[in-house]
Amino acid sequence: AAAARLLYGGVAWQLAALVRGFREAVPPDVLEGVRLTPNQLATAVCGTADGGSAADFCIRDTFRLVRGNLEGSEPLADCLWRVLEGWGGADKRRFVKFVTGSDRLPAPGSEVITVQLAHAEIGTAPKVTLGTLPQAHTCDNLVRVPKPLDPPLLTLDP
Repeated sequence: AAAARLLYGGVAWQLAALVRGFREAVPPDVLEGVRLTPNQLATAVCGTADGGSAADFCIRDTFRLVRGNLEGSEPLADCLWRVLEGWGGADKRRFVKFVTGSDRLPAPGSEVITVQLAHAEIGTAPKVTLGTLPQAHTCDNLVRVPKPLDPPLLTLDP
């Protein structure tokens, strides 16, 4: 009786709003045409059951990686991916949360992570930022990394 009172009396309007919003974003006829099972829909919306926050995974297999505006800076992008792949599962998961806003992993290859050089608008011309921290834009799965200092303070041997 308490569960029924809470579910139907207290939050029914919230559940109804959630259902209406979901049906606006994904009309029922679209779902019928795709024939997703409830588990497949849950995976598409919430990510995969991936072994927990410390389980290791390969970023390159999980995400499609895009180099954004790094033309001519391929060594920087390659170095970033090598560093990320050297991390343990928990650290990779923190990176994923930093970039995407969620520590849940998507279905393999279904999401993109884009890396760009950070710019600061000064006056009318953008200037590349130096010595700043990386920034993330979780709506777009975008990481903006600062331009490396020239000469670099730290070198990475292959």
